[in-house]
Amino acid sequence: MVRTTQFSDLESQLDIFDKFPRFSLDKFVKDETRPTAIIITRDGCSDSAKFEQYIPDLENLFSGKAILERVHVKYSENNKEESDRAKRILKISGYHTVIIYVPSPYGNLESYRETEPEVERVTEQINKALNRTEIYQKLKIMAS
Repeated sequence: MVRTTQFSDLESQLDIFDKFPRFSLDKFVKDETRPTAIIITRDGCSDSAKFEQYIPDLENLFSGKAILERVHVKYSENNKEESDRAKRILKISGYHTVIIYVPSPYGNLESYRETEPEVERVTEQINKALNRTEIYQKLKIMAS
């Protein structure tokens, strides 16, 4: 199951005195053997709504191979502030945004980032991340 985290929950973890707060999404990478895809969506966004319908398909396709996480941002015509803060803090330009991290001996590496990608592109990039992860796992074994 894709775990969904509300942006407001992430925001509550930030230092309130930091003038330019930023949340590092690689903190979602908990598994050192599988890539993690983070999907950032927003209420009222037609592109997000369209992409969200494919999340269960991605989950089925990559079950046990990759981790899928979702960060959801609240939005309404009367309250646009959370969306604005999310863009600034997460360093994204729009919704939906997909970011893929690959675990490696060098730490968690961002291997892909795109705003409004088609599901086919995300599928292709997760497969590439799986290949990269396999290479890094072999490097890790050789280094031990």
